[in-house]
Amino acid sequence: MKSLLATRKLGSAHREILMAAGWRVTDYDAIAITLLPTPYDPKGDAAIFSSKHAVLACFPEDMPEAPSDKPCLCVGETTAALLGEKGVRVLETAPSASDLATRIEKRYRDWSFTYYCGNRRLDTLPQALDSLGIPWEEVVVYNTGSVHRAFDQAFDGLLFFSPSGVESYARMNPFGKAVAYCIGPTTAAAARKYTERILISETPDVGAVIALALSQKDPVK
Repeated sequence: MKSLLATRKLGSAHREILMAAGWRVTDYDAIAITLLPTPYDPKGDAAIFSSKHAVLACFPEDMPEAPSDKPCLCVGETTAALLGEKGVRVLETAPSASDLATRIEKRYRDWSFTYYCGNRRLDTLPQALDSLGIPWEEVVVYNTGSVHRAFDQAFDGLLFFSPSGVESYARMNPFGKAVAYCIGPTTAAAARKYTERILISETPDVGAVIALALSQKDPVK
């Protein structure tokens, strides 16, 4: 039986699907998220969200609606859906930070932004905004910490959902011949420091990564 490690806890439905397809599944949370509750109050023309964790920090469950009517740009359908539930108008939903940077360059050069992010956010969007001379402010609304765990076995497949997850796993484990199934290009870029055996999901969500692993009948070859 093929062995698969997921670097985040999977739901029972995803585990059952993978196991039915012949995978022996191990999962754990490679990163720990600490939310820093922060009111949604963008100082610029719009907000930027590149993670669902930032949305959860700005909009607690007991908040009936957004306290500000400022719109936003975001990365990922999950992030957009969470914002929509809180009544935030989403102007753009891009599959990756680099794609969102391209859209900002084409359509929002005269805007200013508040970027709600984590303490280990990538430089993709900040560098793009700076290069375009676009005013922006950064508001850190969650912290990401690594959970280091060593495994005493080799895996045929590795599921990665963030660059931080890649680095956390790599801290104490080799990649060997495993295929790295990655949620997006930035996660794949992190994995490429350790292996060339990489596949990237078509969309940046957990289900797409699961589907990618399911599509590989023999991930070892």
